[in-house]
Amino acid sequence: MPFPSWLIILLVTIGFLAAIRHTIRQFKGKGGCCGGGTDEPPSQKESAGSAFAKRRLHIEGMSCMHCVARVTQALNALDGVVAQVHLTPPTAIVTLGKEVSDETLRQAVSDAGFQITSIEEIPLS
Repeated sequence: MPFPSWLIILLVTIGFLAAIRHTIRQFKGKGGCCGGGTDEPPSQKESAGSAFAKRRLHIEGMSCMHCVARVTQALNALDGVVAQVHLTPPTAIVTLGKEVSDETLRQAVSDAGFQITSIEEIPLS
């Protein structure tokens, strides 16, 4: 017994609407990935003097170099922070030129659409 044609149309319509919703979220930068960006590598911020502290941030949700660029930009926008972000493993090494709280780092990454799962102190050498 074949499926009723109305059921097939309904299923195709639901799939189409879900795809459109996902595409809109991607363009707004709210998808699982950043939704695109430029082909330029993330800009590197120069260290401003001696390091106060160094931390390794473990980041969840990055899946491409555009994600890396967003996290790099978010962290480097913080005063006193110089970040090097890596996709594999998904981490950021941040050098702090002054005291910056873990919560400030977490908020910057969260505002970029990602989550810090843990933070490790790295001894200064």
